[in-house]
Amino acid sequence: LHRVDRRQRQMCIRDSNRKGVDDKIRKFDSIEEKITLAMKESKIFLNSRLTVKQLAKELGSNEKYVSNIINQRYQMNFSNFVNDFRIKYAAEILLDDNYKNFTIEAIGGLSGFSSKSAFNATFKKINGMTPSEYKIINTK
Repeated sequence: LHRVDRRQRQMCIRDSNRKGVDDKIRKFDSIEEKITLAMKESKIFLNSRLTVKQLAKELGSNEKYVSNIINQRYQMNFSNFVNDFRIKYAAEILLDDNYKNFTIEAIGGLSGFSSKSAFNATFKKINGMTPSEYKIINTK
C-alpha cells in the first residue's frame, strides 16, 4: 500500500510538472504569435528607437520573456531580429517605383535605421551587397 501511494504521488508530480511545461509552451507560442503580428502586420520595427522593453510592453509581456523567445525560436538576439525585418522591408521599397526618387539614406530612415552607415553596414551584412548595389542589380 505504501509503494502504491508513493507511485501515485510521483505520477501526480510528473503530471503536474508536465501541465506546467505545457502551459509554458502555450504561453511561449502565444507570445511568439504576438511578436510575429507586431513585426509583420504592425511593422513595429520601423520605430528606429524600438527596444525589447517597448516591444514587450506592446505585447503585454516582459522583456526577459520576449528576449528569450527571440533568442530560442529565431536563433538571434533582439537587435539582429529587428534589423532582419528592417532590411527585408528596405529591400522591398528600394525596388518600389513609389520610392524611386528617395535617397538611400531616406530608405534607411523609412526602414527604421537612424543612420546611413548603420543601414549600409547591416544591409551588406545580410544581403552581401550595399543597398545601392542591390538596387542597381535588381532594377535591370
